[in-house]
Amino acid sequence: MGLLAHLGGALWSEPIRALHVTQEALAAASLLDLSSEDDTLNRTVRAVYERASRTPTSVHSVALNQPFFRLFPEERLILIALHLGKWSYHRLSHVLGDSVEHIQELAWNARLFLAGSALKGSQGRPLMHPTGSTQCIAACPEWSTTHPWTQRYLDRELGHKEELFLQERILKCDGCKDSMQRCREIYYAAEKSIPMLQDPWMDDFSKNLRQTWKQSQTLVHPWEMPFRQSLQMYFRKTEAKLAVTLLVLFLISWTWKLLA
Repeated sequence: MGLLAHLGGALWSEPIRALHVTQEALAAASLLDLSSEDDTLNRTVRAVYERASRTPTSVHSVALNQPFFRLFPEERLILIALHLGKWSYHRLSHVLGDSVEHIQELAWNARLFLAGSALKGSQGRPLMHPTGSTQCIAACPEWSTTHPWTQRYLDRELGHKEELFLQERILKCDGCKDSMQRCREIYYAAEKSIPMLQDPWMDDFSKNLRQTWKQSQTLVHPWEMPFRQSLQMYFRKTEAKLAVTLLVLFLISWTWKLLA
């Protein structure tokens, strides 16, 4: 539940509000009894994202001092999912209902923004945007300014053969090597700019989400509940308490008749 906690905290900057919204979404998704935990997580993330997108106050004004919270909700979700959850473009495409190509574009734009903001506030050298190099030859990979191959490489979105091919070009071509180095700087500068929930918020957030998940699963699969817990839940019902009270009264009355 750690990733879900971070995703909730990225979409809702105020931790208590983030917890409540994420808990509600998780409880609703869990009761759908989907085929796997990943499906439940996907549905939960989608619900939290949609609610944040419809709520202008999902980001508190103070949080806007952080460049990360000046990104759009889908950009914040994508970066958390890629950097912390190691999600694939395909999974993000499924959750957000968007194309894989657009997911890559959103990720790249968000990373450029965060990396640029981070370097502006530092004393380091200016941000060097990776570009297609004139040193490259026809055998080198085609460069895209909106979703470069270097980003796919760092996000581990390549097949084995394509990865080997790019590794070879990086070793042999100075232009490809330079593009990769510049992209790597942007990638990790952006990663450092992603705020994460800290203790004790993180522990409380994850603990509450696990409890919500457990309670929902108990309702969906009551036959998997331990016998003692089943009895406890049964006797919490008003009808059960009334039935037990009437039974006790009947036994007392019957006992008195026998003694008489």
